[in-house]
Amino acid sequence: MHTLLRSGQHPPQRARLYEVATYLSGLLGAIALDLSRFPVARAYAQEAFDLAEAAERPELQGWARAGQSLVEY
Repeated sequence: MHTLLRSGQHPPQRARLYEVATYLSGLLGAIALDLSRFPVARAYAQEAFDLAEAAERPELQGWARAGQSLVEY
């Protein structure tokens, strides 16, 4: 995913990549949480939020923030 994000795309494609990357990071955070890898889960949850913020998608930011709150709980 990082390789794709570093390459050039049309704006709609780039926005979709950020969306997919956000969901993948959130999923990895949830898996890490299930495995009791709390620092790793926290890092993935933060990455998901950062990607959603870069995508400038408020609904995605809310989804990522919910994942962060679950990890912190």
